[in-house]
Amino acid sequence: TQARAQKIVPLKFLFRADTAVALSHPRALAVDPLGNVYVADTGNHRIVWFSPQGKFLRYIGGLGSGTEQFDTPVDLCAPDGLNLYVADHNNSRVVQLDRKLNWVAGFRGSEFREEWGRFALPAGITASLQGDIFIAEEERSGVVKFNSFWQPVSRFGGMESGEAILDRPGQLAVVADKWLAVADVDAGRIALFDYFGNFVHFLGEKVFRQPVGLCAVPGKEEFLVADATLRQIFVVTPSGIVGELKPVSGLAETVWQIPADVAISGNRLYVADSARNALLVYQILRPQE
Repeated sequence: TQARAQKIVPLKFLFRADTAVALSHPRALAVDPLGNVYVADTGNHRIVWFSPQGKFLRYIGGLGSGTEQFDTPVDLCAPDGLNLYVADHNNSRVVQLDRKLNWVAGFRGSEFREEWGRFALPAGITASLQGDIFIAEEERSGVVKFNSFWQPVSRFGGMESGEAILDRPGQLAVVADKWLAVADVDAGRIALFDYFGNFVHFLGEKVFRQPVGLCAVPGKEEFLVADATLRQIFVVTPSGIVGELKPVSGLAETVWQIPADVAISGNRLYVADSARNALLVYQILRPQE
């Protein structure tokens, strides 16, 4: 299951998203069910909204700890076409926005009554179709699961299990509503848990170097992993790596420098390249065996 990928999924480069807004080291992106694209413009401490066609629509943010401010937003998810959740890393909080980037609420990790439900330095966030929210935190290297009412349900992956499973967790992805994949960035691997937080196994230990970007493939028991050091994007199942996504053109712009995150919507693939300060858009073509 840890062998090098065999299946090549070719990509046709379509366009670079609107350059009317200058991105700075974007670390994450998300596409909602309506096709809206949201980018964590980490270097500018803001969230940027693009149309499905890549047109700049709006941004929110700026460096700070108050309302409509962020300090190093590192991940975000847009699960339902209504809400957007942002991991505001250095403020140790999660921010909820509506789909037009209006501020709804901020949830500081220190505010929860249950000690085990608190978090600091959130590095990843994702939500399931059932409305559960999963937050990966760096302070104790674990994952906290919340229900849709923002009540902590469980904590896993860290020292509470008797042995720390995660070294430095990053992005997460709920896969087919059965599994939770967590990027264990510094260890160069993916940790797979079931939906209830039970550890299953590690993936890609002999392949990945710096797995930073994760996204589930809708309707499939697959997810994508962007590796910033290898400059590759892999197709992964709960059993192991099965393929790799590759641009077919030799254009310099289609060669990723630091693919920090990846998202998929229909037959389109979106890549946040934090070295190019760009959102790159591709068409997914028929896989080649």
